[in-house]
Amino acid sequence: PIGFCLWYYYCKYKTSANYITLKNLLRGDSNESGEHLDECVICDDGGDLICCDSCPNAYHLSCLGLKTIEDEIEWFCPDCTEERTRNLSPRKFAPSPTK
Repeated sequence: PIGFCLWYYYCKYKTSANYITLKNLLRGDSNESGEHLDECVICDDGGDLICCDSCPNAYHLSCLGLKTIEDEIEWFCPDCTEERTRNLSPRKFAPSPTK
């Protein structure tokens, strides 16, 4: 059981938006000023980070499995991309099947 708890914490919870929200609340941080995290959301280390254009999340390219990103485009983190995709999903606007 302890092995599963550790796996869940590091692989699922720590990489979730819930973790970042809780971490920011406990610190007293807010993104009202447009500031981003000083450490990678995935590995919790600082360094050369890319910042999401929609939330305070920051990542190392290597933690995301990326080599480069285009500088001139807006970049959205995996959490924001998933949320935007879910919100724009055609299924969200499809009428419910009637029986």
